[in-house]
Amino acid sequence: LLAASRHLEAAKEFERLADQNQDAAFVDKAYYNAAMAYKEVKYYDSAARIFERLVNDQRFAKSEFKTESVFELAENYKLFFSFEKSTEAYFMFLQRTEGTTNANRPYALYTAARLQEYSGKLKEAAATYERYADTFKNREDSANALFRSAELYEKLSDREQQKRVLASFITRFGTAQGMASRVLDAMMRLGDLATAQGKVKDATKYYGDVVREYQARGFQPGTQAAAAAAKARFMLVERQFEEYVKLRLTGTSQRKMGADIARKKKLLDELEVAYGEVLPYKALDWTIAASYRAGDIYRDFADTLYKAPEPQGLSDEELEAYVNIIEDEGLKYENIAIERFERTVNESRRLKVTTEWAEKALEAINKYKPEQYPLFKEAKRAATFTPRFRIDARAESRAQPKSPDGPPPTPDGTAPKPPDGTAPKSPDGATTPPVSPTGPAPTVPPAGGTP
Repeated sequence: LLAASRHLEAAKEFERLADQNQDAAFVDKAYYNAAMAYKEVKYYDSAARIFERLVNDQRFAKSEFKTESVFELAENYKLFFSFEKSTEAYFMFLQRTEGTTNANRPYALYTAARLQEYSGKLKEAAATYERYADTFKNREDSANALFRSAELYEKLSDREQQKRVLASFITRFGTAQGMASRVLDAMMRLGDLATAQGKVKDATKYYGDVVREYQARGFQPGTQAAAAAAKARFMLVERQFEEYVKLRLTGTSQRKMGADIARKKKLLDELEVAYGEVLPYKALDWTIAASYRAGDIYRDFADTLYKAPEPQGLSDEELEAYVNIIEDEGLKYENIAIERFERTVNESRRLKVTTEWAEKALEAINKYKPEQYPLFKEAKRAATFTPRFRIDARAESRAQPKSPDGPPPTPDGTAPKPPDGTAPKSPDGATTPPVSPTGPAPTVPPAGGTP
């Protein structure tokens, strides 16, 4: 019957022979042949019933067909989404074949890991994937299994285990053919882990490793490796950005304020170049992030000018003149920021990039042009900064003539201080920044760069 491919008839006949000859030496073989024949015609329920008998009946404990029956039973459980039973059967099969070269061992262990993952048992799955990588070191998929283990530990927020597995991955597969992109990804994740744990020195090392490996291995822009390198480069520049935003004008000494402004401008120029170095990687997400920051550094510089410390000992005329100088200079930087925020939003929409950096750019331009760039409901949140003006308010204020009643500025370009000791108000009602008490206002470097 089997030779004639009449599998269903053969299955029933094998099962009948086994049922009627329970004491025969061939009973286990008959049952096994019946189950395999049922499987051939997709009578999986009948096949599983017989495989279970061969596995669980103590009469067949030493049967030569038990081990393969365990494997087939695991396969049947998987077909019916009984993942827990299937996993148990695969592990039983692995135990019974320990130390052998059974060809189904790698498949059984990898499938067990996958089923654990599908069942939501991520911790067990991570351990099984790692076991696979350790047990079958020479198989091509061992690297993917080990990397998947690290990914699952990341999902579990088990940072120490994730760090351990990623470090193991880099050590074992750092020079393996075809694993270069994964190695860069592993380094990147270690950098992200260190960042999350506040280990700046470690993070800087890992991000630097990514950039160096990208260059050393000759990767091309627009690749997965380039995306990792772009992020690493961006994160390294972010360290400089953190120092940049902390720098504010302090004290009321003209010399001190001038030095602070010069230092801030120098950092701005360095950051503009550094963020520009992210673009050649052609990684869309990080191109948008760098473009946003290229505007944000100008926005922060303008904000620094607007929030300069209040001067002492100036007349109203001197203070008014100073305010006008600071305001005009601040607006130059702010205009560059606005143009770059707007361009970043338009580019992110054109490229269909919807990252947190694209959202930040939209939130930023919304503060200046709310009608042209409205926020989606889910994106509305507290602003991270308050703009000096909205575009319409600035236009209105520029259209209004200066009041002729105020005293003219003095020859040194300063103005008197208001009687109440507060800084004067700009046309839109915002408090203007104060001035140094002695000499002319500190020199503000021109807003440079190409918008």
